Amino acid sequence: MKTQLSKMFDFIGSHTVAYGLIVVVLGFVSFFFDLAIAMLTQRFFMATGLVKTGGTMPLGIDLHSPYIEGVLLVLAGLLRALTIWANGYYAGKCQIQVETEKRHMLSRWAIMHGGQEIGQVMSYFNDIVIGAAVSIGNIFYVFSRLILMGGIFLVLVLSSIQMTLLVVGVIILFAPLQMIIDRIVSRNSKQIQGSLANGVSLLSRAVKNNLYISLHNLMDQEISHVNREVDQYGQASIRYYALSYLRASIPQVLGLAVVVIIAIQGSIYFPDNPASMIAYLYMVLRLFQVLADLARVSGNLRLNYPRISLLYKWWAENISGSDLGKTALINDGQDHHLVGWRAEGLSFVWPNGKETAIHNLNFEIKPGTIAMIIGPSGAGKTTLFHLLLGLLSPTQGHLTLLHQDGGAQDIHGRINQVISYVGSDPFLIAGTVRDQLLSGHVHSTDAELEEVLRRVHADFVFEFKDGLNHILTEQGQGLSAGQKQRLALARALLRKPSVLLLDEATANLDQHTESGIVGVINSLKGQMTIVVVSHRPHPDLQVDVNIKLDVVP
Repeated sequence: MKTQLSKMFDFIGSHTVAYGLIVVVLGFVSFFFDLAIAMLTQRFFMATGLVKTGGTMPLGIDLHSPYIEGVLLVLAGLLRALTIWANGYYAGKCQIQVETEKRHMLSRWAIMHGGQEIGQVMSYFNDIVIGAAVSIGNIFYVFSRLILMGGIFLVLVLSSIQMTLLVVGVIILFAPLQMIIDRIVSRNSKQIQGSLANGVSLLSRAVKNNLYISLHNLMDQEISHVNREVDQYGQASIRYYALSYLRASIPQVLGLAVVVIIAIQGSIYFPDNPASMIAYLYMVLRLFQVLADLARVSGNLRLNYPRISLLYKWWAENISGSDLGKTALINDGQDHHLVGWRAEGLSFVWPNGKETAIHNLNFEIKPGTIAMIIGPSGAGKTTLFHLLLGLLSPTQGHLTLLHQDGGAQDIHGRINQVISYVGSDPFLIAGTVRDQLLSGHVHSTDAELEEVLRRVHADFVFEFKDGLNHILTEQGQGLSAGQKQRLALARALLRKPSVLLLDEATANLDQHTESGIVGVINSLKGQMTIVVVSHRPHPDLQVDVNIKLDVVP
């Protein structure tokens, strides 16, 4: 139990807990102001002569003029209003703190651990984080309201046990109706979350495969699939709001009904001090207002429960107990010496038991050579990439890092060599050509930039009117696929890497452009270790080691 509480505390975060405790304490403070208002209201009516005095004087102080009593009542109301403001403010700080911390974690996790489904990442980053943050803020708010309700109930019991039993009886009488509404709200909450997640996933898939969908006349079909989920989300949301606000309205109506009954029976239960009935009625109204508030907030908690469950599961599986929040990103102080790898009986199986084509592999990639990992999609080429870099650990066998001086060491964690990566779809940022080349904390002079551009045959840059200052969009509009690849390769070489990873780097190029890129790669042999991933062989590439992977049946 202690371990589970500790994990929950870590998930929520110390700053959020601190803000939440302030919310709870303010609930306690709010009770005292409500009690003060109840007594001061009684005193004010007595001072104005609207009700007869009798019995014990509220607060034990003689009455003042109606003006003084009125000022004291307004002052108490002002202090209570400030307490309500502070309560809402710190509940909001709880929510924003959770949103900020969890989005920091999500962005770091998604960027440092590639291969995540973009629709799922964006759904977590937006809807799920917001819903979970609202829930956590509301949990502390519920505790503050429960403290306030407990204090009010205690005052009611001490004032009149008989009338308070009537109040409790009314609440119990309508409790089953509230429970029925709760169950319906819970079902709608799950449908809302499911429809939204499905809609995001379908839309992401459609955008990613837009060309295929367009050419195969599937646009209407895909739009209808997304719209169906959006419509289901809308219908479930309408039902949720209708039932949620109905649930919150019932206590307020009951409160007025109870007040009417108490007022009619007041002379029976408050015979000696009818003025005290005013304070009692105020506290009864506050009790039912708090119940209405709890009904509203509990409805929101039910709406967002699926979201907080998903976020907690993601956190427990990917963040809790890991050093993700402490791991430094790639820096400029890495090793530039050439390295290679030796695999002996190398195997890898995913934690969920899914097997890969990486089974009992044996190979040796010497420093400064060119190795090719070849195989169809889904064969595990990228997984082998991650194993070589130390981002994944083998489930069986050994993977050794070979140094240029003849030394060797087992791989434990991310290797420290300077690594450059070029994929099939080059990563381009909005900015100048110079910005593209220098992204990734590379410090080079214009002369060095021009030299590397010529080396990869990217002379087209010098044909631009502004040369290195030519502005490119984030997607590199106006550049051909080959030009984008040459820029990406130039940027990779500027880091002076000891390892160059080329992941389907020529997959989208025509034969002439591909031949040019292959020639550049061959010219780099011996200057760095080059690992090429491809789904087909390249006869012109001067490969030293071929590693063939097949899809696991």
